Amino acid sequence: MAVIAVLSLLSTQSAQGITYNVVDLNPAGFVYSGAYGFSGSQQVGAGTGPVTGNQLHALLWSGSASSAVDLNPADFTGSAALVAPIVSKSDTDAQL
Repeated sequence: MAVIAVLSLLSTQSAQGITYNVVDLNPAGFVYSGAYGFSGSQQVGAGTGPVTGNQLHALLWSGSASSAVDLNPADFTGSAALVAPIVSKSDTDAQL
């Protein structure tokens, strides 16, 4: 059974509204993967399958399944990647 894991939705305006492009980001050798966040053209999340010893590993994509990079640190059983907002010092100064 094929598992469609991660969807990256990119919107563009059309004459009839917004259209979406769906991209299957599930890399080869993974049974499951999911994106938990995105920034720019990159997506982060996690996946599991035979290539990870069936352990959850953090993944980074750049818009395609073949671009997946396993981010799991050596000697770690499992990991996941999330997106956090980047706040610069100038952002915090402006709020004071």
